[in-house]
Amino acid sequence: MVEDLRTLSIAESGELNLHKSRLSVNSLLSRSAESFEQAALQAGTKLIYLPLDGDAQLEADDRQLSRVLANLIDNAIKHGTLANYEANSITLSAQVLEIEALEDSEKTSHQWLEISIRDKGQGLPEEALEQVFERFYRTDSARSRKLNHVHSGLGLSIAKAIIEAHGGDIKAENHPEGGAVFLIYLPL
Repeated sequence: MVEDLRTLSIAESGELNLHKSRLSVNSLLSRSAESFEQAALQAGTKLIYLPLDGDAQLEADDRQLSRVLANLIDNAIKHGTLANYEANSITLSAQVLEIEALEDSEKTSHQWLEISIRDKGQGLPEEALEQVFERFYRTDSARSRKLNHVHSGLGLSIAKAIIEAHGGDIKAENHPEGGAVFLIYLPL
């Protein structure tokens, strides 16, 4: 936990040293999916990876983005499955978004990468959608104790700080068909 607090403090102060390089989005996501495939199966769910059509290159810190994806996928495995529910799955996907904006009275277009991690569990309580990124926030500590999950309550705060250090954003929402969705937005 001390190391998590240190990382969070450095990231929030803008001092996180990112080692950026050109990354293949599909390679990054594929490696993340593969590393959690067995854990998902052992938890009674399957991890579905939907690659980006074609591929995109991202200027980012591979280790730090892998850390964010690992945290989100691990959380989905631990908290996003329902007991005895045949359709349990976690979906990892990405798409490129074209965002138009007005800058100095000129219409400009920017590409952003959207990474989505969706589970089919109970979703998040409405009041938790913003709070989930706060330090030490837990939606249901009794549930975590019951499931024998030990965590610091800092993982999503660290994920947010890392994504923001990359000039991006992260948000949580509930899917209309059930389950939680975490969305990461990064500039391309």
